[in-house]
Amino acid sequence: MLTVAIIAGILASLLNLISRAKYIYSTLYGDTRPSRLTWFINSINWGIQFWSAFFVADHFSPVFYTLLLSFPAAIAIFLISLNPKYGVGGYEKTDLVCLALLPVVIFAWQWSGNSVLGIVGAMGIEYIAMLPTFLKIRQRPFAEDMTAWSLSLFTSFVNLLTVSQFNLTLIFYVVANFMRQCSLLGFLYMNQRNHPFMIERILLRARELTGADGGTLYEMTEDRQRLEFSMVHSGTLNLSLGGTTGKRIEFPPLEIYDLNGKANFKNVATSVAATGETLNIKDVYYEERFDFSGTRAFDQKTGYRSQSMLTIPLLDLDNNVVGVVQLINAQKTADDGTVTVVPFTREQEEMVKIMGHQAAEALTLQQRMKAQGNPIKAFILLVKLGMGFGRRRVGAVKVPLRAKWVKVS
Repeated sequence: MLTVAIIAGILASLLNLISRAKYIYSTLYGDTRPSRLTWFINSINWGIQFWSAFFVADHFSPVFYTLLLSFPAAIAIFLISLNPKYGVGGYEKTDLVCLALLPVVIFAWQWSGNSVLGIVGAMGIEYIAMLPTFLKIRQRPFAEDMTAWSLSLFTSFVNLLTVSQFNLTLIFYVVANFMRQCSLLGFLYMNQRNHPFMIERILLRARELTGADGGTLYEMTEDRQRLEFSMVHSGTLNLSLGGTTGKRIEFPPLEIYDLNGKANFKNVATSVAATGETLNIKDVYYEERFDFSGTRAFDQKTGYRSQSMLTIPLLDLDNNVVGVVQLINAQKTADDGTVTVVPFTREQEEMVKIMGHQAAEALTLQQRMKAQGNPIKAFILLVKLGMGFGRRRVGAVKVPLRAKWVKVS
């Protein structure tokens, strides 16, 4: 007979399947880099739970339906992570401490003779398993898949409905697992939306996509009258300011409008901020629409030669300009190692535009979270955003296969 608990168990299993499949796909695609130790411990933990639930326990609960997929999925992810191309970690001090704690907790779990202590031990192992992933998120937040973990959290929520009778041990298990998933997703979200880190990733990713020698990221001020320097990079000049570097940028903000309210079209960045249109300049020294006297003075002082320039607006979900990315000197390396400066191609321009849309969303999501006020509404928004709802749909662009989905990661 189908009961609410059994239906919930089946639904949780299907959600778990989708979650793990998404995580594995993201790993094979190169966007996610799973922690080897996390999935090694998960394989052991869920393997023991699988054996206990299906071969040892006198009474089977729908709570354990998800183990049918969690156990083999954990093994698959662990085996994939052993390839240096996909996985990370396993040899750091924290990893070794977790490995040392593992047999102690397993012993207490399996030979305690107390069901409550057994569940506490099982959850203890899961928290030990997640510790390397938590630490990895601090350093590389975009190496984890937000969608997969959001689905995993929803799976844990559905699992709350699988407890068909009052059983303190099972209730503690499903609630503790739900809270663990909440803490991981919340930690992942906060780190992915960390403002200085995001600023740095925007510029570095844009430079990587185009081969640009340098670049600047500007942010719109709250009164929408000026552009402030958020980060400045130059490979040739070995210059890195703003972002997570901790180095202050001394350059004054750029005025978008004059005292009469007219847009400043003499400067490229302010022109893009005012119009929301992209500007692709082959050689700034031969461009007559804008005033590059400051650029020439900088080049004369440093010995640099500014040439090609790509400037794109960062548009939020409402198509408001929230910032500007400006890239300098696209570079091309010949077979003999000679590096020459070339114009930014139309293809590169479209790729950076896609990245700019996604980056602008990330810069504004933190403000949206704060604006919710109610913590419950904020949490619901967090899950929706993690699963991809409420985001702008970016139009199709003809770009290379690996560049179809551009991520700031």
